[in-house]
Amino acid sequence: MEAIKITISPCDSNILHPLYNKYEQQYEAQPAYVELDIRTGSLHADWDANVGNGAAPDVWHGLRRQYEIQANLTTDEINRLLTELAPIAQRILDGAAVESDGLQDRPVLSEQAQAAEEELTDVCRAAGTTSIGIIDAAMYYGEVSTAHLHDVTAQVKADTTDEQLSALVEEAQLDGRTDGATITGLDDYFEELRDYMRGFDED
Repeated sequence: MEAIKITISPCDSNILHPLYNKYEQQYEAQPAYVELDIRTGSLHADWDANVGNGAAPDVWHGLRRQYEIQANLTTDEINRLLTELAPIAQRILDGAAVESDGLQDRPVLSEQAQAAEEELTDVCRAAGTTSIGIIDAAMYYGEVSTAHLHDVTAQVKADTTDEQLSALVEEAQLDGRTDGATITGLDDYFEELRDYMRGFDED
């Protein structure tokens, strides 16, 4: 049988931190990971849409092997990491076999493959970002009382419409991207800022 070779599926997102996803009802972002499919050699990065410990059968049985990484890696950092991991992942593939117990295919890893997997796990854990990362709007812009010090937030007035506010939120996100940051909580922050400005009009 022809040896399986690693095939990288690069991240082509135009989002600065594409693996960062947080559901409104959750306190923490969803886990991010690098995945190696030992049946195909596919290597890519993604985020886990499941809440809790749920997993697809082929993940549960180890055919698609997932290694946790930080969710704040940028697109470029993700792709550099995948390139770094490729030769290590190839050593896992070279020592991996898929066997069936009659009901389910299961992976069997040689000692060399297990050692390579430990190395790959360590590299994933050590991978960090040089960007600002994920930051809340109140941390990025400060208290609403000092928001006038920033070009974008200074445009929010008491009579700013919802449509204008949405446009400013988009502009703020672009500002953050330029600085290497994904800003969270912008909608709430800008609404709070408009309410703050309206308080001055009432006085």
